[in-house]
Amino acid sequence: KEMAQRVTYPTVTLKEFLDVHAACEKEAIQIFMERSFKDDTFEFQKRLMSNLNAKSEKLIQKNERESSNCCKALIQEMFKTVEDGISAGKYSRTGGYQQFMEDQQAAVRRYNQAPRKGIKADEVLEEYLKGQESMSQAILQTDQALTEKEKAIEVERLRAEAAEMERQVMMKKQAELEQKLEDQKRSYEENLQQLMVKMEEDRKKLLEENDRVLTQKLKEQEALLMEGFREKADALQSQIQELRNQWEQAQDSRSLFSDALDIFGTAAMAMLPGASKLIGIGSQVLSRFVEVHLHELSQS
Repeated sequence: KEMAQRVTYPTVTLKEFLDVHAACEKEAIQIFMERSFKDDTFEFQKRLMSNLNAKSEKLIQKNERESSNCCKALIQEMFKTVEDGISAGKYSRTGGYQQFMEDQQAAVRRYNQAPRKGIKADEVLEEYLKGQESMSQAILQTDQALTEKEKAIEVERLRAEAAEMERQVMMKKQAELEQKLEDQKRSYEENLQQLMVKMEEDRKKLLEENDRVLTQKLKEQEALLMEGFREKADALQSQIQELRNQWEQAQDSRSLFSDALDIFGTAAMAMLPGASKLIGIGSQVLSRFVEVHLHELSQS
């Protein structure tokens, strides 16, 4: 819902879309963390990650579809004069090829100047012009104003121009793919970072509760000893020792977070494309978090 309210489709760039998605995802995770409890196996957080990832994919596809539709409609509008000229035989004359190229280039300029075409702008234009290659060749070959040598040179120029345009489109696709992978890393790191914060808050609450119960049990034991009930006092000792063991385990935050990372990382690998590349990121987040945590402990 937040994405629908914040995004105007199609977005100009993929980054514009991913930035909004990142902000919405962060808020969704924060809300989840505030309401989550006893999710020891991270089952509910795994579902959240899966749902957010699936929703992101759907919205990316929607963004691409909206851009493609917008660009195709714009192509029809901007190139109508050229296509009408072809149908009317405007370019089937001596010097017609030069006129065709001027009209086509003017249409390309108008198309490129149109705002908010979205991320499919270059790809749709490249596909359209590729579809017009046979017509361009036909107009070129029938133009009596050009020599055979000039026609051959023009054919090579068109081929090189088309190849360069295709290369640019492929480079843009590759850059967008890398952006998506970076967004996966960011998503994984955001989930893990907020999980670490949540676990630290829960750990502190556990220590406080443990300390309260331990203090109470020690007072009970002391009272029993003073009243001469040694057997009952001894019976409390196992409970007291268990509480002390729990306190020591909760103090070892690095081990606690490391175990969580193992479970969380396995879940991410099962759900997110390319997630096997993200486990190193998780280790970095864990190391930074624990380093900050230990520093805070040393200052307290």
